This record gives sequence, C-alpha cells and structure tokens, in this order.
Amino acid sequence: MQNLSNTAWAFATLGCNHGPLLDAISAASLTHIDSCLAQELSNTAWSFATLRIFDAPLMTSIAAASLAKLSDFQVQNLANTAWAFAKLHLHVCPLRNAIASAAISKIHDCHSQSISNFAWSLATIEMNHAPLIYALSAAAIARRHDFATQDLANTAWAFAKLLILDSALLDSIASAAIARMHSMPPPNLAMLAWSFSALGVTNVPLLSSISAASITTIAAFGGQNISNTVWACATLKFLDSPLISAFASEAIPKISLFDVQGLTNTAWSFASLEVIDATLMDAIVEAEVSQMGEFTPISLSTTAWSYANLA
Repeated sequence: MQNLSNTAWAFATLGCNHGPLLDAISAASLTHIDSCLAQELSNTAWSFATLRIFDAPLMTSIAAASLAKLSDFQVQNLANTAWAFAKLHLHVCPLRNAIASAAISKIHDCHSQSISNFAWSLATIEMNHAPLIYALSAAAIARRHDFATQDLANTAWAFAKLLILDSALLDSIASAAIARMHSMPPPNLAMLAWSFSALGVTNVPLLSSISAASITTIAAFGGQNISNTVWACATLKFLDSPLISAFASEAIPKISLFDVQGLTNTAWSFASLEVIDATLMDAIVEAEVSQMGEFTPISLSTTAWSYANLA
C-alpha cells in the first residue's frame, strides 16, 4: 500500500492528474485499505483532494479505516486528512468529530501550515468545535512568526467564516502580516481585508499596509480580489482615496471577470463610500445586464440601492 500512496502523493505534488493511473491506484487501494497505515491513509486522501478527484468509494473507505486507526495518526496526518475531506466537501461527521477531539492534545506539535489547514478545514465544513478552536488560536499566536502569508490569510479567513472574534489572535495575525506585507500576493491581501471587515475589526495599521501593498501590486488583482478588498474598505468605512481610485481604474478593463456577487459588492462599496466614478458604474451596468439572469432578489435590491445612493 505504501507504494500506492507514495505514487498518488508524487502525482499530486506535481499537479499531474493522470486519470487511468489514479483510477488504478484507487481500485488497488480499496482492496488493501484495512492494512493501510495512518500515513498511507492520510497521504492518499490528501493526494486525491489536492487533485480535486471526488472518489466517493475510496474516500468512504479511507474514512472508515481512519476511524479505526485514529490513535496511530500523528498531528500532520490528522491535519492533512481533515483538510482533504473539507477540500472535497465531504462531511463525514464521525470522522471529523474524532479528528477534532484527537487533535486537541497534539496541536502543540503542529507546524504553522497544519494549524492553518486545521482552521481552514473547520471553517469550510462550518464546524465550530470550541476546544479545538481555542487550541488552534493559542498555537497560532505562539507560532505567528513562522506563518507564511497564505497561512495568515487562511487562519484569519477561517475565524471570520466561523464568526469567531478572537482579538488576541487577530492582533497577532495583523502584526505578523504587516511584517510580511512586502511579499503578500493580492489574493492574500484581499482575504485578510475581507476577514477583518467581516468581523468588524478596524485595524488601521493593517488596513494602511494592505492599501499600500495593493497599490503596488494592483495589476495582479483579479475580479474577486478587487471586489473583496473594496467591500472590506466600505464595510469598515476606511476611505483611502488613492486605493479606491486605483481599484476603479483596474476594475474597468477586468469587469468581465466579475461574477454577480462581485459586481454587486463593488457597486455597493463605491456607493457606501460615496465615491462617484461614472466610467466604472457604466461598466458595472453593462456587465450586470449580461448576467441579469443570475441575479438574486437581494443582489437586485442592493444594486438598485447603490445606484440610487450615487444619483
């Protein structure tokens, strides 16, 4: 079984989705699943999730085998397994509850990415497991200086998604993020801004740093990154005129990349900040007309309010 899991891991690490080979690995793994070690189960689950392969029979078998051997799982195995099932949106309640309980006493052995992955997994499956959340927060604060920018953004997003206002953790994330702001890519900038705004936390030093970093990397912002960041600024009433102007200019040629939620949030944000940019609003209208069939009643009412507020 080790050869099977190692092969799957290698292909996943390389981002190579070779259908026939992975189908063969799945079939062979199913016949040996009861003899798999914890590392092999975890690696196989992680590999298929990384390649976004939804193999229900395999994952169901992995879940059952993992439950039976959970005491053998190291904290990295627990984190990778939790992440894999969350990534594939597989809500196996017995497994996720058992992993959460088993992880609490082992969190202190986690490296930064595992802490972040655990938090992300809980948020993705909307599981607010208070003891584990508390342990993750304490571990994240203690190891904040080891966190990569993606880990910082993912952890902030997870707590925001679960609506957990942990001031000590957010302060730690903010200080660590500011120190790494020079290397933070646009998706992480947008995720951090969104997370703090979703929790109603106005951390001016962080917002100012995000603003400065965003302006220098504005060309790399995609539609969702732009809409999330301007929404965060509007929600927190943080009006940075150069940033908002830069986003307006960048959004216009990229407006076709915005989905309905992005268009709605962008229009709402500019209206809330009382920033009138006729060219941008015209571009949003044109894009909205082409996607009108996808609008919900809430999106329509929010859009109507936005235009009325700027009239």
